[in-house]
Amino acid sequence: MKMWKCSILFGAAMILILSSLTGSAAELTDGTGDVYHHKWSQNQWTWTASTVDKPNIDITKVSYSVSDDTLTATMEVNGEIESSTKIAYFLYFNTTDAIYMLSYVNGQGAALGMSIGGDINMSYGEVIATGNTMTATIDLLGDDTAEDFWGVAAEYSADYTTIENTEELEWWGDWVPGTYAPWYASGNGDGDGTGDGGDGDGTGNGGDGDTDGGTPGFETLAVIAALAIACILLRRKK
Repeated sequence: MKMWKCSILFGAAMILILSSLTGSAAELTDGTGDVYHHKWSQNQWTWTASTVDKPNIDITKVSYSVSDDTLTATMEVNGEIESSTKIAYFLYFNTTDAIYMLSYVNGQGAALGMSIGGDINMSYGEVIATGNTMTATIDLLGDDTAEDFWGVAAEYSADYTTIENTEELEWWGDWVPGTYAPWYASGNGDGDGTGDGGDGDGTGNGGDGDTDGGTPGFETLAVIAALAIACILLRRKK
């Protein structure tokens, strides 16, 4: 009888402990072969499905989990996470009171969080890459409920730090979910209708390059990459 009562008390205690831990998680999968090619043509960006395999930027899954006020976010690609000045990987996790940018560029990872509204607080974390997976961890600054969570991997035709003229540029990108791709809004793509789907499985519609979509073009991605590198340098000086 005593053992039975002890088991009940122990079980009740465990329930109380587990219920006091806050946590959340989400996972988005993406089909392969859905990388899009972006090119500056006739004074505008155009995009079509890539005719060249780009496995190292072909995202297959992005996910996140929160435990004990620590965010862990991952990106997986069909090939390997590559260290190159031509390739950049980004994950974004935004809540009602903070934004988080997680990146891996040229072999360097950066995780930066910033509160929004009221006093500005900053949080710094770590990003590592092993094989086909980029993993970021960072302490949360407040709410752990994601209002936005998405990822993008991009490969440029040249070292993005040396590019001075967009007319010289070509780049390839993959977005998860596909609703964040800049070509998504118009829905008629390059004629094959095989862009990233809104559900992240690569079965939705593409865009024709004439309408604005959910994500910025190359210029903004390059700025974000520069900010990520600056974040790394600042961390090293501390």
